[in-house]
Amino acid sequence: MTDRLPDAPFALGIFDLDGTLVDSEPLANRLFAEHLTACGVPMGAAEAARLFTGLRMPDCYALVQRDFGVRLPADFHDRLQAATFDALRRDLLPVSGAAEMLASLNLPKVVASSSEPEKIDLSLRATGLAEHFLRCFSATQVARGKPAPDLFLLAASEMGAAAERCFVVEDSDPGVQAGLAAGMPTFALVPPDGHDAERRRHRLAAAGALVVAGLDEIPRLLSGRLGAG
Repeated sequence: MTDRLPDAPFALGIFDLDGTLVDSEPLANRLFAEHLTACGVPMGAAEAARLFTGLRMPDCYALVQRDFGVRLPADFHDRLQAATFDALRRDLLPVSGAAEMLASLNLPKVVASSSEPEKIDLSLRATGLAEHFLRCFSATQVARGKPAPDLFLLAASEMGAAAERCFVVEDSDPGVQAGLAAGMPTFALVPPDGHDAERRRHRLAAAGALVVAGLDEIPRLLSGRLGAG
């Protein structure tokens, strides 16, 4: 696996948020499914996860209209966001090993997430992870969300780092595709107990990702390849 990493030290670590650093997706998918069901799109949390993980909310809503023929009410996003924020404040936890992994990586780090800036800020503060990051970037800042590379390229450009001197840590298929499309070594977090884990591991590895089962693997794999110089 490490032979896919460059010899030169990395200058920047770029981290997805939901599902990678914070365990927000079970909460978010359950609430999204409940709100969609109430609007005439019957759906469970598992299907919501399969369809929407890694996508921007406007892209999720466009998918609902395209594939289900339902235009969501004008206040749908505000109601969903309010319910989601309440759940995050009460129940959000970091992904296992996230704080330890971040503390061990001695280089500049940023978040690049499909979520809106307010949700990114809330999630990082609620889990105590905010201190590890210099900046946060949201897909609201780019024309195309993941799987397009735009967000990761924006983060690298704003931080003054060449794409090949950045690495990405992601958990979703669209996010991994975006990292690879940006020309950045991309770690794909695929826990062994996740849905369709073995097939995803093989598929993402074949695409060029560096597949890990847990965040604790990343510092070891990056040993000797860190540094902002």
